[in-house]
Amino acid sequence: MAKRLFAILAACAVLFTACDTAEVGAFHVTQTVFDNISPEGSCLQVSYVIDTAVEGASVTASSECDWLQDIHYYPEDSFVQVCPALNESTEPRSGVVTLKYAGASVDVTFNQLGAFDM
Repeated sequence: MAKRLFAILAACAVLFTACDTAEVGAFHVTQTVFDNISPEGSCLQVSYVIDTAVEGASVTASSECDWLQDIHYYPEDSFVQVCPALNESTEPRSGVVTLKYAGASVDVTFNQLGAFDM
């Protein structure tokens, strides 16, 4: 009886180990909010650290905001450059860029000032 129980437990351990998914990477962003961005627009560096690397995976970034579409990648230096467009309105605006890596994602918020009245 003890041998059979041990065999069942050993089989379960092998089964659960075989199902371990190491394909989900882990990373974090060093700054998740950028405040008081100039209305003229300026490029900002979003630095990240990959905690659990996945072979063949790379960091991507995207935004649904039309003014946050100018995105450049610098994987050798572990950052993404986001260049908010000129804000011609006097109203401030806020938008999100989502960084993704191997199944993980982090939202970064950009708060841009409104254009100054001259």
